[in-house]
Amino acid sequence: LDIGIAFQLSDDSLDFVADQGRLGKAIGADLKEGKRTLPLIATLERAAPAERDRIQSVLKRHSGDPGEIEDIRQLVERYGGVEYALGRARAYAQSAKEALAGFSSSDDKDTLLLIADFVVARDR
Repeated sequence: LDIGIAFQLSDDSLDFVADQGRLGKAIGADLKEGKRTLPLIATLERAAPAERDRIQSVLKRHSGDPGEIEDIRQLVERYGGVEYALGRARAYAQSAKEALAGFSSSDDKDTLLLIADFVVARDR
């Protein structure tokens, strides 16, 4: 379970910072769909009231306007939304790795440990 949460938090973060060509989907795709992901939630908690209103408006309208998406992306960057979400992703990945500590060494265990590291280090 923890590895899945780590993957999702990492994926949510990529929506704001990834290279669109490498990611394989448009930057801000979650935002356009009105999804309230952890980077956005952290930003909403830290933003000024007028900034929160602007974010909420874009979410409600499912805006695909590139200018609005870039404005929100900059707010997420300014308020550390991605860093917060990636920190939580790393914590979940570490928890997943710790859950494997009781198992004896094997190729399967090594693969799972590599996956835990990969999901928080990926850029696409």
